[in-house]
Amino acid sequence: MAADILSQLGLAVSQLGDIGANVRSRVLHFLLRWEHLDSLHACLDALMAARPRLVSLYDLRAQAFLAQGRPQEALKVMTARLQIRDSMNARSLVARIHLSRDDVARAHEFARELVQEYPSSVTVWH
Repeated sequence: MAADILSQLGLAVSQLGDIGANVRSRVLHFLLRWEHLDSLHACLDALMAARPRLVSLYDLRAQAFLAQGRPQEALKVMTARLQIRDSMNARSLVARIHLSRDDVARAHEFARELVQEYPSSVTVWH
């Protein structure tokens, strides 16, 4: 099934490492947006093996797990991601993951920290 949508796009998982970052990002976000999650995971498997420190891939993996109703796996991915590099957007995603796990207190804690660190950022208030 992973090959179906990719073949319709004229791509193979093995080609994703060879295309430009902008096009690759668009393809991955397309797969996430339209919930071709098996294909997205297949792409991420290959890309993360080749680029294990590219944090945007971790963010996409966590978002895919959330879309599949697998917040615990999403949290594990983001824990690994934050060890590589911290960011406001990553911590915002972690707060959303905690909300999806019905851990409102932990989500609120993350949100409060973000607002304290970035009081004028629209992102943290979203």
